[in-house]
Amino acid sequence: DAKAMHSSALAWGELLRYSWEWNGQNINIDDPHSRNGDCGAPGGFTAAPMLAVAAVAPVVAQNGRHYLQRIDKWLARTVNEATGNSPPNLWTMACHAVSLRDCFVSPDTTNAQNMTTSEILSTSSVPLLTARERWHLHALYQLLHNNHREAMGAYLRLLELYPGDLLGLSLAMDVAFTLGDARSALR
Repeated sequence: DAKAMHSSALAWGELLRYSWEWNGQNINIDDPHSRNGDCGAPGGFTAAPMLAVAAVAPVVAQNGRHYLQRIDKWLARTVNEATGNSPPNLWTMACHAVSLRDCFVSPDTTNAQNMTTSEILSTSSVPLLTARERWHLHALYQLLHNNHREAMGAYLRLLELYPGDLLGLSLAMDVAFTLGDARSALR
């Protein structure tokens, strides 16, 4: 058991590192000028919000947001000797990813004065993420606010729409176990 837990911890550590690197490690939450467009996402463009979901959601699903914040306090006390960097702040990374759940990509309307109304309407906004990714981010949002029942509902809906989503099934089972209803994820 110890070997399996150790290898799992190593894999989770690498997942955190890559998630932090891909999702903008230089996020300044307090700087209003470092926001991402209309969505209010801090830092630059988030390249991989689902990587943040995979890294953070299991921790929050099993233990709640206070445990995640406690891990952040522990991680803040450490520094990587090789790079001199502090480990990622999981709470910030999760909030950053969740902020993208309702983002849309708007068309380039710099030449809007030369376009007809029908041309402008035909180039409407499209969601930044797929519906599956938005369901995952919605569930993570609920978990970050300790709304495990709402997160369970989001995971069940996700599994209705995408029955092959193994990450969704795993997280639904974690949330169901936390709620004390381990069978609800298997419905």
